[in-house]
Amino acid sequence: MKFKNLKTKNYLLHSFKTSDVKTNYLIWLKDKQINKYLTNSNFKNIKELKKYVGDNFFKKNSLFLKILDKNSKHIGNLRIHDINKAKSSAFLGIMIGDKSQWNKGAAQEVIHSISKYLFRKYKITKIFLGVDRENKRAINAYLKSGFVFNKKNSQTMIRDYFISKLCIGTAQFGSHYGIANKTGIVKMNDIKKIKNYTLSKGIRTIDTAVSYFDGEKRLAKVGIGEYTTISKLPVTEPGKNRKKWVIESIKKSLKILKLKSFYAVFVHNTNYLYDKKGHEIYKGLVEAQKKGLVKKIGASTYTIEEIKTIISKYKKMDIIMLPFNVFDQRPIKTKILEKLEKLNIEIYSRSVFLQGLLLVKHNKIPKPFIKWMKKFKNLDLLSRKLNLKKYEICLRYVLSNSFIDKVVVGSDNFNQLKQLANTKGILKLNVKNLNASKEINLINPSKWQNIKRGIKE
Repeated sequence: MKFKNLKTKNYLLHSFKTSDVKTNYLIWLKDKQINKYLTNSNFKNIKELKKYVGDNFFKKNSLFLKILDKNSKHIGNLRIHDINKAKSSAFLGIMIGDKSQWNKGAAQEVIHSISKYLFRKYKITKIFLGVDRENKRAINAYLKSGFVFNKKNSQTMIRDYFISKLCIGTAQFGSHYGIANKTGIVKMNDIKKIKNYTLSKGIRTIDTAVSYFDGEKRLAKVGIGEYTTISKLPVTEPGKNRKKWVIESIKKSLKILKLKSFYAVFVHNTNYLYDKKGHEIYKGLVEAQKKGLVKKIGASTYTIEEIKTIISKYKKMDIIMLPFNVFDQRPIKTKILEKLEKLNIEIYSRSVFLQGLLLVKHNKIPKPFIKWMKKFKNLDLLSRKLNLKKYEICLRYVLSNSFIDKVVVGSDNFNQLKQLANTKGILKLNVKNLNASKEINLINPSKWQNIKRGIKE
């Protein structure tokens, strides 16, 4: 199958040729740490290995790729085989042969990238891989990538494209968050259930913030060490020494959550990035990266203009969190998603339900939103026409966008989260028929201060 070279943040994926079988490949296979769990590794010389590769790795419905670092050094291989478009499935095998790349997240980064490619190119939503139960290091990497053990075959793991894109939003864990929230703060027993259930499903990313009141302390009680954790800087005034404030804020949250580091930390109030001392916030985040407190840095934004300014001014931003839903089509219409992907900036989507407003029946819409009643009625009509619940339409639509890396979803209780975690399936909708709105007072929750409950997103 034809393959167009892929570039991730730190690696390159190129088609493998038999001429790429060189001494380093043979050395990897002779290394006991590497070949311990491989079925075929006993090759006497390069010629023998080259023949094996040529006979087995270039079959129909398969891809054999070499993994390169930024300097184009060959560090490992990736094989995708038995690509089945009818079943939307494929099998994966990966080997990071260069041990200097171990424990750097290479496997996770490459798997994430190839999964997006397979979905975009072939609509593959399920990826399987074989694994030895004793290979703990590999299993740990696969779990972090969203794989779970296959209930039908204990020697295989499976990754669901849609489920792996979900990120647990925790605003409701510490506050009465959301305009449609009728139950208040999520109960501790439900938080425990949410943890156990999401990990069993392959949902491995969790979004926290110090501004979610007691959210961090409550999460610490259940333990979130198995998640890829994202946090945000406080929304409060940072004080005179902003760089120091950034480091201290991150350390404080890590201590409360009992974690050694965050996967990412976002600037929660981006206004602090625009004034004269904005660069001090940025420097603080970069310093936190150097200290190993965070792997990636980013910003939680509300507008396209914000995004453009931030990525232009601060070149080392790794992730942008933005609002995107059936009403708010700005990310598509402005083509900002394409621009961010070209820059290898991860894209996290939030406000998929517009704080629950999109799920409210049109005859129960809060008074300040009645002037947009037609849009809510049309969403109800679409729900009946497609025979889908409104939460299914909203979530499936965003999940189906291949530019989005993670979709943050909040819930008021365990049953609600369970419902969301089982929402999957491609849903393509014509943007023109989505009643997209340019009305900032509708699509931007920060403008709801006079009616909203809870906190800043």
